[in-house]
Formats: sequence, C-alpha cells, structure tokens
Amino acid sequence: MRTRTLAIDTTTEFGSLALLDGPEVVEQALLHSANGFGQILFPRIERLFDQRGWALSTVDCFASASGPGSFTGVRVGLAAAKGLAEALGKPVVAVSNLQALAWFGSAPLRATVLDALKAAGLAIA
Repeated sequence: MRTRTLAIDTTTEFGSLALLDGPEVVEQALLHSANGFGQILFPRIERLFDQRGWALSTVDCFASASGPGSFTGVRVGLAAAKGLAEALGKPVVAVSNLQALAWFGSAPLRATVLDALKAAGLAIA
C-alpha cells in the first residue's frame, strides 16, 4: 500500500504544498505571501485536495518543513501539520529544509548553501 502525504513548506515568503502518493508528487501548489501564511494556508490546502479529488481523511502522514527560515513561517507550517495529524490520528514529521535540499544531490558528499538572512526574512539596510 502506498502512503499518501500532505507536505507543507511555509518557511519563507515563497512556500508550497504537495500531495504525494508514495514517492510520487501527484499535485502541488506554489504559495506566495509576503505577510505570512496564517490567513491563506487552510483555504489553499482545501483547494489542493479539491483539485486532486482526495479527502483529507485519506492522508496517511503529514510533513512540514522545519527550517531554517522565518520563525513565524516555520511555526505556522508545523502547527498546521501537527493540528491536522492530531485531529485525524495520523503521524506527522518535521523535515529539515537543508536535508531536503541535500537529497536532490547525487554525490556521496553533499552540502547545501543558502542565504540565511533571506531564509529568515531579514535584509540588511
């Protein structure tokens, strides 16, 4: 049996949602909100499920990016995943953004590099 997963990333102002069936991404939505995701996340999750024709109850696991990134963004994504998982009695997992980026490489030794100020939503004036 394949595991259905809802994956959430709200760690920067450019986030994403994805529905996975096993290892395959079957539906995804890119998110942008300079003012945070608290007000748009659940309507976008609902739209994603409607597009795919899935019911929330058919999800086996919830995943959310755990940073690095904006403190509020990390918190919103993790709280959403934890809340949905708790309500449905399903497992939840936090995924490091850096580890996720490293998985895309193929060399035995990989490193991920990103602008920490931008990842945290900060800028030097």
